[in-house]
Amino acid sequence: MTIPLVHRPRRRSTALVGAVVAICLALTGLTAQSASAADTGSITGAVFTQAVGGAKTPVTGGYIFLHRLNADGYYDSVDSDPTDPGTDGYPFTGSTFELGGLAAGTYTFEVASVGTNDAKLYQREYYNDAEYLHDATPIQVGTTRVQLPDMVLEQAGQISGRVTDAAGKPLAGASVMFERTRSGGSKGVQTDANGYYTSVQDPGEGFGEGLVRGDYRVVASKYSSSSDPDAPSYEAEYWNNATSYDSATAVTVQPGKTATNINFTLAEAPRVRLTVKDPAGNPVPNADVGIYFFNEGAWAPYAAGPNVTGPDGVYRKTVRIGERYKFFIEPPAGVGGVTEWYDNAYSEATAREVKATSHGEVIDIEIKLGPAPVVDGSTPTITGTPQVGQQLTANPGTWGPEGVKLAYQWFASGTPIQGATQATYTPSIGDATKALTVRVTGTLANHTTTVKTSAATAPVATPAVVGSTPTITGTPEVGQQLTANPGTWGPAGVKLAYQWFANGTPIQGATQATYTPSIDDATKAITVRVTGTLANHTTTVKTSAATAPVATPPVVAPVVTGAAPVISGTPRSGSTLVASPGAWGPAGVSVAYQWLANGAPIPGATGAQLRLTNAQAGKRITVTTTGSLPGAAPVTTTSAATSAVKGVLTPKKVSITGTAKVGKKLRAKTSSWGPSPVRSSYTWYRNGKRIPGQTKSTYTLRKADAGKRITVRITRTKSNYVSAKKVSAKTGKVKKK
Repeated sequence: MTIPLVHRPRRRSTALVGAVVAICLALTGLTAQSASAADTGSITGAVFTQAVGGAKTPVTGGYIFLHRLNADGYYDSVDSDPTDPGTDGYPFTGSTFELGGLAAGTYTFEVASVGTNDAKLYQREYYNDAEYLHDATPIQVGTTRVQLPDMVLEQAGQISGRVTDAAGKPLAGASVMFERTRSGGSKGVQTDANGYYTSVQDPGEGFGEGLVRGDYRVVASKYSSSSDPDAPSYEAEYWNNATSYDSATAVTVQPGKTATNINFTLAEAPRVRLTVKDPAGNPVPNADVGIYFFNEGAWAPYAAGPNVTGPDGVYRKTVRIGERYKFFIEPPAGVGGVTEWYDNAYSEATAREVKATSHGEVIDIEIKLGPAPVVDGSTPTITGTPQVGQQLTANPGTWGPEGVKLAYQWFASGTPIQGATQATYTPSIGDATKALTVRVTGTLANHTTTVKTSAATAPVATPAVVGSTPTITGTPEVGQQLTANPGTWGPAGVKLAYQWFANGTPIQGATQATYTPSIDDATKAITVRVTGTLANHTTTVKTSAATAPVATPPVVAPVVTGAAPVISGTPRSGSTLVASPGAWGPAGVSVAYQWLANGAPIPGATGAQLRLTNAQAGKRITVTTTGSLPGAAPVTTTSAATSAVKGVLTPKKVSITGTAKVGKKLRAKTSSWGPSPVRSSYTWYRNGKRIPGQTKSTYTLRKADAGKRITVRITRTKSNYVSAKKVSAKTGKVKKK
């Protein structure tokens, strides 16, 4: 007898169809249900059987096993009675069915346990001519009725054959699967004691079992059982001598017929037996086994599982030739030791890979858990010169196993140097006179850390700045600049400072690279001292050779220089003019002034200012400045001339004589205005308004003047003088004639 390997939905035997259908109809009312409920749809169709060579015949009833696609892309069984979980089948009577009240979605179904009018058994099938759920044609349900084509159930077809090992020995209990698509999920059976199998199922279930018409890829395999875990397993094989669905030869199944001699010869698969022991050497059952698998050019965790040791502490795995694995164990709770990889490794990178090379090969390996091994390391050494500013290097030597990480810490006289945690270190001035050491710490996962310290260096020395003896260029003479040439100094970054000396005495303020001797340095020899400084270095001082005694330069008569003076002020009698002398040199020059009128010196006018009088009227004024310095020739400069000076007339009192009466003559009267001679003009006014045409010294009163007051203005002019004016007092009111 063959034994099915896959789960089947719960079904009713054909003998009970009539009674069960009647009861279910009464309880659920599912038969001939309409799609009238809001927002629901229905599926309806008809079911027939067809014997080999016969016509299709309506069934008398049966079961529909409905499935709905969920959000994860898988089909869920839909119970016919939601109040009774597990009532898978929807019964129907006659040859038609309608599944109503269905929520919108994607469905498919299986028809089975049909009632017929003959004694033949017909193969159950999924819609439409499908053997398995994942082969079935999906049905989209909305809010209307979906009318399906007729479902025609045919007599089952069969596949039979035998499974043996490479020696021809029958393999009992081998699995045989019948696949319609490369996605698998097929029905399966097992071979009997003589290695034979057939796809037919137990006819006692009351309906046809076997395969629907179509092409199948048949695959056989055999794995060890839990009762005998060390029994060999056999590699899966597709018919005919193929290793995959795509390379397999299809087997065609016809209704009511059997495809025979679909035979397999299976090769014994290689396998790995990993024994896990605790630190005392006892087997460790139920220990999780970590596995890495080499795939697509890289090692990665093996996802399939669970992978645990058996009661005997042994983990067994069937593998294929050429597959590459690495195994590790994390100690379970209560078991000592650390995570360990095969073989005596503590990381994936250092683990030993396991690979089968032949059929039937048994690879026995062992991982014995234990305490963490100690990192192995050498005592480090230090290379380089122990001197401020000179880099030292820690040579760690040899450390292992592979993957050890090294950390460094430098010490000065046994005290950790803050921040000095690299393989190199450059001593600072703070390390001077101190001996240096370096500590190397090696760490590795699942290993005990190791620390090694080097021997001490000699005390750290301070280097000196290197410099040349400076030289002095230039003529050692009062007033002539000398320059200090420092030469070459190092290392890079040296700062130079200068100090000049006269006969060995520092010259105050002489701290630049150049110096100009003063008269105080005459007859003295000049030297320069250069001091080189650099951080973390000893200062170096170098002094030049002395110059010849500083000479006094020959005496040279001074030369007076000066600018022409500038006159400011108004050229008018009574005003003051001011002379600005401009710049004169050298220091100590005295300046004298002389004012001139039309080029003639003005007696007594020898100051920086000149008050003008009528004596200069009409004349242009200049001023000369003469610069004098002992031992130097005087120098005279002359200003630009002013415009001609304007004189100023002195007006006298003006009065009117005569009787203020119409017809009477009035006369303007005044005394002499100086200096003479001057010209006079007259303007008469009536109540302050000018009387047209009246420009003489007399005026005869007329009728228009009656009742008015008369005034007269005398204007006197003179060449090169400012005109002068004077108005008389008012007369009394002019009387009528």
